Amino acid sequence: MQRSLFEEDVDVDIAELTAHLDKLLPQSPEEDEKASRSRPIRKPLPAHLPRVEKIIQPDTDHCPECDEPLHYIRDAVSEKLEYIPAHFVVNCYVRPQYSCPCCQKVFSGEMPAHILPKSAVEPSVIAQVIINKYGEHLPLYRQQQVFARSDVGLPVSSMADMVGAAGAALSPLAALLHRELISRPVVHADETTLKILNTKKGGKSCSGYLWAYVSGERTGPSVVCFDCRTGRSHEYPENWLQGWGGTLVVDGLNRPGNPGD
Repeated sequence: MQRSLFEEDVDVDIAELTAHLDKLLPQSPEEDEKASRSRPIRKPLPAHLPRVEKIIQPDTDHCPECDEPLHYIRDAVSEKLEYIPAHFVVNCYVRPQYSCPCCQKVFSGEMPAHILPKSAVEPSVIAQVIINKYGEHLPLYRQQQVFARSDVGLPVSSMADMVGAAGAALSPLAALLHRELISRPVVHADETTLKILNTKKGGKSCSGYLWAYVSGERTGPSVVCFDCRTGRSHEYPENWLQGWGGTLVVDGLNRPGNPGD
């Protein structure tokens, strides 16, 4: 990781220096052609992205050389990728209330189902917090800082409640995936290091391990499960695959026994 970050910084510095040199040192047509051949071929931008047309007309509709009217012949099209930052909106749920003069009762529509009924955020915010935390490896306190740039105050404790509620809601799905995995005859397993922030030790990070289990090929749709543990001992896959009698494929570092034994 440190090497890749270093290489990225070097590439950025080289590109910046090249841009400055291009401005200071004009090149001949032959040098321009050689430089263009050495550059990597630019891939076309994805076709599924929406296109926004921006028409740029000439400053004048007459030829600057002879003052004759210009005639349209074709369009020169250049595509440039633009990034539109994500933004927040506030959904206002208006529930008109109606009363029954006979029963003396008040009726209104029901709010949509929510895993945190009293929360002030929509499920889309909860989903984004989870993606940021587990997909982008962005801690909750860092997400709090990102959201604060949009003047949105989301306490870390509130986001922790979101993650916990989502985990509880998704636990039946995780259990189903686990049962499906151990129904397969072959499972591949491996572990990778994972830095875990320990708030009880002044915010210092400690080493953890993320165990990945993948069903064997040609045995139906792939099933992938993850199990976060504090170590890489063979006891973790043995416990997680308890009662399973299939074939476990590993790299042999810890040489776990057959969990089905």
